[in-house]
Order: sequence, then structure tokens, then C-alpha cells
Amino acid sequence: MMKRITSFLCLSAMAVLLFPSCDKEDDMANIQVSIKVVQSSEKAVPNDIPPLPEAKSATAKSFVLDKFLINIKEIEFEFEKPYPGFTGPPNCECEKDGECEIEFEGPFLIDIASPEALTGLLLGSFPLPSAVYEEIELDIGPSRDRNNRLIAGRSIFISGTIDGKPIELWTNSKAELEIEFPRKRAVDLTQPNADMWIKINLRKIISNLEAMDFSSAADGNGNGIIEIGHDDQDGNNALSTALFNSFRGCFELDD
Repeated sequence: MMKRITSFLCLSAMAVLLFPSCDKEDDMANIQVSIKVVQSSEKAVPNDIPPLPEAKSATAKSFVLDKFLINIKEIEFEFEKPYPGFTGPPNCECEKDGECEIEFEGPFLIDIASPEALTGLLLGSFPLPSAVYEEIELDIGPSRDRNNRLIAGRSIFISGTIDGKPIELWTNSKAELEIEFPRKRAVDLTQPNADMWIKINLRKIISNLEAMDFSSAADGNGNGIIEIGHDDQDGNNALSTALFNSFRGCFELDD
């Protein structure tokens, strides 16, 4: 089942400049898009992900991350047609009402618990037009990389410790993360340093993980690791359905 996660998620910031008009074909520019983790404890705005279960004092946990792999299958940019007659490249579609979208196929595999995520993980360089942008959409889905046992057949994989005990969580569910621009305005992507930065609030993600009720989770196969996944051998399959709750309030786009 595809989850649709809309509104302002925990993500942010683009170095962009206002531009008065866009009327030339050469307004397409190669823009680097990177993901950067922040450790802010700031409360993010709410979104429409189902509420987290209330954390009881007996189940409140201390969560330490080792890996947090996310498999992004596709990145989509939605914007208003910059000028009459604009068609864009083959991976761009524009509707009669002037709404356009450009899709870039992945996969783009990121580990938001890695040291590199603190300085920025480059997703790629994408040709984009100067325009009024509405949202960025990240399509998360199972990886087809059979050489990576951690993410193969999974869309998210998390490992770490909970109260000092090894734990692994994963899911093969799909989700669309829709990150809306807080206000519509034209941006000139041909200007220097017009790169896009997606900022993820890791502190909020950890807080959400700690708020989840793991009281029923058990090491069913006795291998020393609490495993929670759609196909785990510990008997914790049902808990994996709430894994996308760790994204709740953690993405927000601020230009």
C-alpha cells in the first residue's frame, strides 16, 4: 500500500533568488540536490501522518541509531509553466492548466545516520527550469539491489540499540513524501549557488522512534537482535507498519 505523506514534512532550505520573469529556453540549469541532517530539537509543524501511539513511562526508550537507510526510487519537482510554449525535456509533463512536473528516476540510496549526512549527501545534479515551484516529491519504495542485504527488497532499514539492546527495523511499504514550498514565488535557478538542500531533523526522528511502543517486541529467534520487519523471524511483523511514523514532523521546506 502506498502511503501519501503531504504538507510540510522536517526538510528545508534552498539557495534561490527571486527573478522577475522567465521567457527563455536556456533557463534550464543543472542544480545539485543534496540531503543534510540537522540535530535541531525544534518542534516541526504537524502533518497528516497518523498520530504516534502515546509513549507510556514503562515503554519510553532510549534509541541510538547506527544506520538509517532510505531508498528513494524517484524524485519529482512540481512547478508552474514558466512561459507559454514551454515543454521541457522528455521527462517533463505539463498540463493544460499550466502545472508541470519533472521526474528523475533513481534509485537514490541515503543513510541519514552516516557522518556524511551532517555535511550533505549529494543526490545528483538535475536539469531544472527557473519557475514558480510548488513541491518536491520523494517516492520511497523497495530496493532492487540484491547485493546490499540490508536494503534489498526493503524501502527503509534502521539499525541501532534501544536501551542498549541491538535492534533492526525495516519495511517494504511505499510512501510519497510531498514537501511543499511554504509560499509560491519565482526562483532563478540560473544564478550562482542556486543548489537545493533537503534538511532532515534527525533529533525529531529519534524522538519519534523513542515514542513508539516497542513493549511487545521480542527476540523471537534468540539471535540477540530485536528484529521488526514485514518478514522478520521474531514475530514482530505488525510493528513494522508504523515505521513511517518516524518521519512525522521531520521534513519541512524553507526557501
